Amino acid sequence: MGEKTLVDGLTDDTESLVAHLDDSDRQCSLVTWYFYPDSNEWKLLLAGKWLNDFLPNQEAVAYQKIAQAITELELSNLSVSSIKLLGKNNQLIGAISMLVGTGFGPLGHMHFSGTSLNGIYIDEMLIMRSAPNATAA
Repeated sequence: MGEKTLVDGLTDDTESLVAHLDDSDRQCSLVTWYFYPDSNEWKLLLAGKWLNDFLPNQEAVAYQKIAQAITELELSNLSVSSIKLLGKNNQLIGAISMLVGTGFGPLGHMHFSGTSLNGIYIDEMLIMRSAPNATAA
């Protein structure tokens, strides 16, 4: 179902975007594709210390910076509408960081399906980065 709709182009574009953000001192401690069954769509979840400075009061500015990076990189598969920014108090960040810890190195591809974690049901997700202390970062 969901996994088949997440095409390689999206993960390739995600890797390019995250590398660009890392190089711009905008590291994301959490990079996860998460499937929302109620809307039947994947969302790229991003969290990081630099985003905490914008969330929740200046959320539009954070999305604008992400959109600018997507445009600069000419990413054809990824759009800002498929991205969801998470603040440091989001419960899902804590749950994912308890499940997997990756560090800030190259992105991975850890797929989970039909998982319940700390009372949160996860239909499907692809964790690409879950750095230590993601809830604080």
